Amino acid sequence: MDSLINIISIAGPLIFAACIFALKNISTEMKIGLWIICALIIIFDLYLIIKDKKNKEEKSKREKLYNRLYERQELFDRNLPGTVTDALKRNPLLEKPFRSGQKYEKEYKFEKAIKVYEKCLHDLTIPEEDKIGFNILIGNCYFFLSKLNEAEKHFKESLNILKRAENKITKLPAKSTALGNIGNIYHNLGKPDEALEYYQQALEINRKLGYEQGTVHNLNNIGTLYNELGKYDEALKCQEEALEISKKFKD
Repeated sequence: MDSLINIISIAGPLIFAACIFALKNISTEMKIGLWIICALIIIFDLYLIIKDKKNKEEKSKREKLYNRLYERQELFDRNLPGTVTDALKRNPLLEKPFRSGQKYEKEYKFEKAIKVYEKCLHDLTIPEEDKIGFNILIGNCYFFLSKLNEAEKHFKESLNILKRAENKITKLPAKSTALGNIGNIYHNLGKPDEALEYYQQALEINRKLGYEQGTVHNLNNIGTLYNELGKYDEALKCQEEALEISKKFKD
């Protein structure tokens, strides 16, 4: 449908220009003026078509990246203590800005989402441990914006808070999320050794927790990394294990 509209938007002025050429009762100067107008319309239409194509490509790129960063939903799907869900329960006033941030994320308006999450992060009424999840959310948004240094900063800040947390066991899922996301950053930066280290730490935690979906995701990441490094046997081993585990929770 879009292609048809694009063809019509270009063909229309061309047909009009041809009709002008056939007219004999208007001056040459008038014809030239109308042709110039037609040319400008065509140029503007081409600009809009190219701009629309770039926007769609960018959106597609964002969607692929958004889907790839699987960990973004772990905090909410698993409803774990010490994460955003519990922070919202303890601080109902954060519910509205949090939902706004989620809405902005779905619309790929990550800068706006960051501003909303930062308000929650800097709210003096919430305890430090409740800031773990918001740091991860902000880090995710920066990751989608390809601002990897800022993303890493917030993921590591969540790990620093986790070190000071009293009940570290309940915070392990958030820790695996942060570690996995840092692994994604190093993977994108072309630092496979560092990425592998963080992926393996996340995998170890998810194995300990018995969280099979997280384990499968970590194994797939490690397998992809091994494949890129040409370590095909290790890659195959990870992928086979991931496939075997995934059969359990798909059945």
